[in-house]
Amino acid sequence: MIRSSWTDSNFYHISERFQYTIRGEICLKEKIDREILQDAVNLAFRRFPYFCARVLFHSDEFIVVPNLLPNTVISTDKPVVLGSEEVNYHLVVITCFEDQIVFHVSHCITDGAGRSPFTKTVLYYYLAKKYALKLDTEGICLAGDAMFPDECGEPISIRKLMKETPVCQYSIGEAYKLTDGCRVWNRERREYRFHIDEQKCMKICRELNATPSALLSVLLARACWKQNPHIHKNIVHNLCLDMRKSLHNEHSHLLLLASIPLIFSPSMQHFSIKELCNEAKRLINEQKQEQHVRYLCKKNILEYDKIRRIKDLKMRESVVQAHIHGREGFLSSTFILSYMGRNHMGSLAPYIKSMYTAVDAVPDDGAIIEVTSVNGRFFFTWTQDFTEECFVSFFLEELKLIGLSADEFCDRPVLTAKIKLPDTIDS
Repeated sequence: MIRSSWTDSNFYHISERFQYTIRGEICLKEKIDREILQDAVNLAFRRFPYFCARVLFHSDEFIVVPNLLPNTVISTDKPVVLGSEEVNYHLVVITCFEDQIVFHVSHCITDGAGRSPFTKTVLYYYLAKKYALKLDTEGICLAGDAMFPDECGEPISIRKLMKETPVCQYSIGEAYKLTDGCRVWNRERREYRFHIDEQKCMKICRELNATPSALLSVLLARACWKQNPHIHKNIVHNLCLDMRKSLHNEHSHLLLLASIPLIFSPSMQHFSIKELCNEAKRLINEQKQEQHVRYLCKKNILEYDKIRRIKDLKMRESVVQAHIHGREGFLSSTFILSYMGRNHMGSLAPYIKSMYTAVDAVPDDGAIIEVTSVNGRFFFTWTQDFTEECFVSFFLEELKLIGLSADEFCDRPVLTAKIKLPDTIDS
């Protein structure tokens, strides 16, 4: 009998304004050859067969099953619809245009750390064939390689997790919303992109005894206070945290993200940058302790069990929507901030011009900031719930005040993929 597991549960989160998809956009130095890219994609899927998948609705549950239909590379600069007939119902689709390769991925089945090895393998096979190169394969999984023992299956014994207790408890509460501080004329979502020098940023982090995540969270808070100095609510960032290290599972391809709140109260507005960084770093260190991260994973499983016990699908979806949009929900913070550390692209790096990641997971009346690193630069994608540019402008000012200039700033429509879920009848 086919049954879902807690790793399949996120499909109940999807709504018109929360598609939960990833767009990984890599710009190379020459125009993309679609036929060579198709060959590279075919080889890569031989190593990562679990990404050839589709979602079905079976026995009143969404389940992920193998998809044996071709995964065709599409030449387009437009978003795709994952799970649709046009992409053979796949949840991972690759497109290309000009000098760009774009990876469209359902965040319900993986995360940045989970999809990164697949991305590297596609790039390796593409570059090796296009330029007839013998590239160094260190850190790259090849089509004939065996999977790691911890790559598939549930990442940790649930029995072990059920014993965990929290190290600390922080409440999002009624977080400040960006639209509290400005009049919104247009609710169309907008994306802003730019990059900064990684070495300069890391030098400043060392001077402030900060991490990139701590520093960026502080600058986001200061941008809010600059835009609206009379804020009386907490500014709250949901910081994305990879749980793999704490679960002792390095290679799992599943979605293993937790979010930890970084809280900046109105009383902190007059703190120095260093004092703010110290507080942000304290909050991060406290909440990323192994015991606490395992407790967060336990919470995810218990929430899934609660969802699964609800028999009526509409009620199940309603409960999940209330959970993620409610007072303590994932989308109730001011910002979501995601920086997973340096990308080690190895022999592929010289051929990459830029690497931007966007995620359709925008907080209500807020913004999500995805930061990707490659070739000595931090690439920012700022996606927000409205078109006004004031907050991103204040953030760029804060960067400038500490000696970091934003290069190649641009704005554009949001291009993350949509997703089509199956009809809610047995498929």
